[in-house]
Amino acid sequence: MTKKYEKSWSGRYGPWCVVAGASTGIGASFSEQLAAQGLNILMVSLMGTRLKEQADDLSQRYGVDTIAIEMDLADGDCVDILRRHLGDREVGLLVYVACHSVIGEFLQTSLEDKLKILDVNVRSPLQFVAELAPAMKQRGRGGIILMSSLSGFQGTAMVATYAASKAFDTVLAEGLWAELNPHGVDVLAAVAGATHTPTFDALTPADKRSSVFPMQADDVVVEVLGQLGKCPTHIAGRLNRWVNFVLRRLLSRRAAIRFISNNTKRVYQ
Repeated sequence: MTKKYEKSWSGRYGPWCVVAGASTGIGASFSEQLAAQGLNILMVSLMGTRLKEQADDLSQRYGVDTIAIEMDLADGDCVDILRRHLGDREVGLLVYVACHSVIGEFLQTSLEDKLKILDVNVRSPLQFVAELAPAMKQRGRGGIILMSSLSGFQGTAMVATYAASKAFDTVLAEGLWAELNPHGVDVLAAVAGATHTPTFDALTPADKRSSVFPMQADDVVVEVLGQLGKCPTHIAGRLNRWVNFVLRRLLSRRAAIRFISNNTKRVYQ
């Protein structure tokens, strides 16, 4: 699904967009929909994802330029690699979707996995923003989208480290919104609930998927792009917004943590 938006994307957020985590799911949909708006796309994803084929396909169908970079966003030199591929190209939009998630009890999850969650979900988006935002501020235009999760609004059993990393992403984006919005740079914390992606489908038992009411990735992206420049935080999906209202406004903090943790255990434990 693609949608035509009222704003001129190439003028406001062009000519280049960086999409981190671009090969599947929400990231692939961002790449597709932004290419449809005429933005050139620098796509970043893990090794072995056949990203070059996807990038070439977008170029052919939408007449845009694309660059494919396959690398591990947990690596400390990922921003150096990004810088080398970008050269002097002007990036007007950063979309950071990539994440690492491991489902399991904290004490049964390896320290290596916990640290990788921090590397991919916290350190790398921080570095990407630090690399690309100064030029946006200087030009007086641009945009930054950091994908977050409903799990980041409270502690959640089975995904404790992941939830904490998503809390960081939400709060970082909101702080950047306050700092950069007066300089013409739109920043959005894009909060998703359960979403049909290859990772979700691989990790979630087939008989439990419908119980968490997953959205389609294209629908999430349509909502997010429609909200960029309008608010600091947007929760995709009417049901997700209702659940968040109940958890944050009607229940105590203790009750909210227990509710979401019990639901996560019911699906995954």
